[in-house]
Amino acid sequence: MQQLVKQEQLDVLKVSQQELIEKFNIQLLKDFEMSDVSAYLEPIVVFDYDEIHLSIMNALKSIDKKDYSKYQHLLYRIDISEKTIDLELKSKPDSERYTVLADLIIKRILQKVILKIQFSKK
Repeated sequence: MQQLVKQEQLDVLKVSQQELIEKFNIQLLKDFEMSDVSAYLEPIVVFDYDEIHLSIMNALKSIDKKDYSKYQHLLYRIDISEKTIDLELKSKPDSERYTVLADLIIKRILQKVILKIQFSKK
């Protein structure tokens, strides 16, 4: 992933980039499915940060417009607090809300995956 996970971190985790990509995709889809909004997420074919970011951002826009309660549930499911969202939006006042949220989602999904890898190795 585009500088979100460096090779040194992968080496410490004893995981290949391909394995991380697969686990990331599984977790992302799982969180969207558990919120009943997986239909809004475009399939991730190429593991490219910009494409993933755009896919999540477009999904968020659609979900927010069509079913705000599912939008809120998704953020809750992924585990992004209102405080975190507010702080990020304040620190990036020129950024669109969905852009900031997509970035937070990518980081949180990666964090979940890395934690699962760390604890599964113990």
